[in-house]
Amino acid sequence: MIQITQGTTTYGQFDVPKLIPSHPRRVKRRAAWVGALLGLSAAFSGVVLPVSIGGLRPWHLLLLAAILIAISSSLSEGLIRKARLLPVDLGVGLYVGVCIVAELINARELRFAPDILNVISPLFYYMGYIAARISVRSYDQAVYFLRQFVWPILIATPLALGQSLGNPGITQLVLAVAPGAGATRRLENDGLTRATGLVGHWTGFGAYAVCVVAAAVALLIISKHLGLRRPRLALVTLLAAAMCVISTLTLSVAVAALAIVLCCWRSAGLGRQLLIAAGVLSATASVVFGSLIQARVDQQFTDRVSRISWLPDWVPDTLNYRARIWTEQTIPMVQDRPLTGWGTNLYEGVYLGLEGQRVYPTQLLWHSPESQWLGSAMTFGLFGLCAQVVLLLAIAHLLISAHRERDSMLIARPILMLFVMSILVATTVPVFTNRGFPMAFWPLLGVLTGIYLSGSRSARNSAD
Repeated sequence: MIQITQGTTTYGQFDVPKLIPSHPRRVKRRAAWVGALLGLSAAFSGVVLPVSIGGLRPWHLLLLAAILIAISSSLSEGLIRKARLLPVDLGVGLYVGVCIVAELINARELRFAPDILNVISPLFYYMGYIAARISVRSYDQAVYFLRQFVWPILIATPLALGQSLGNPGITQLVLAVAPGAGATRRLENDGLTRATGLVGHWTGFGAYAVCVVAAAVALLIISKHLGLRRPRLALVTLLAAAMCVISTLTLSVAVAALAIVLCCWRSAGLGRQLLIAAGVLSATASVVFGSLIQARVDQQFTDRVSRISWLPDWVPDTLNYRARIWTEQTIPMVQDRPLTGWGTNLYEGVYLGLEGQRVYPTQLLWHSPESQWLGSAMTFGLFGLCAQVVLLLAIAHLLISAHRERDSMLIARPILMLFVMSILVATTVPVFTNRGFPMAFWPLLGVLTGIYLSGSRSARNSAD
């Protein structure tokens, strides 16, 4: 791969080289195709097929197409042979292996059929990471990838807006194409409507939208610091993703999206545009979602459903009811089976009906653990939780290393901020194992890894 350095650009306190790689057009087309397929896979992660194909969904098929394109076109370039094994790769293998063992033990002891396809779902996310990693090795390829990766949210945006505003036709269409038990219950009980998009759940859809925010910000940063025209698509998708986040009425994902933008707005060149977009978004939100936002606020502080005596009054109801679920249900259930947990599809029994022969915990009443960490312990026990923490530490090490490397730091900051916020959100939401976040996060991590490894390889070659 030939690279031509044309000066430097200042990024923080570092001088980042403007690397303009000389790549064949087919390599850039490959990055664009893989980006589009992975973007559609993330956006459509809740869509179901009319006919079941071994439990596979459209996002599985899109993901398989992306990895096939990436691998087939990379074999001729010898990229697979040159691939390095990173702690992240080992972490994925460890996590999946531990979960398979825990699932088989649980299935035997608790009398249920093991759901291996569910257990190995991290391998599908990892395939998205690999496809992006071997398809993107430079910033110009990243631009092609990210442009195609972000646009599918424009399909989900009008559906999310129509759903959150209570349009019956759009709501029925969304629930038919991407069904979700929580959204269906809210519709039947005349509850506060929260957009689920094509993901199937409002928190998963909001987490996907936050990933699109990070991707759009990364695209703006790369374009600015490489002297390219500011892509209007990035600004449009950034605004669309923000509207999707608001339509979910989920405070945690809204704070995460805002934190990413505020952390990266200067390096992304969002000055006047940010103020204008913020003004338009605020005005639109107040007009379109004003009553919904007010109802959500009243739900948290006025029309309380749960109240924990040892929590102060200013703590919102969403944390009160989670504290009640944790102390009265989840933690006691984890204590009953601390090592391997209770197995997959445990909570589905709450709203789909209990399996006749399966052994369930007596405390099981609510349909969610309401926490990533407690949810992992519930499903695969402390063994599974520890393996997941090891994987997350490997991801953190990769992100921090890439942020320190001048050849990858441009794209590292928004993805690192996305990861940090997801760790915080995971306290109250099983974000790493829901449908929305991992399908979008892992490809972004793959893009960053490809650029980081390419820069590290170039530095080693120069040293030699």
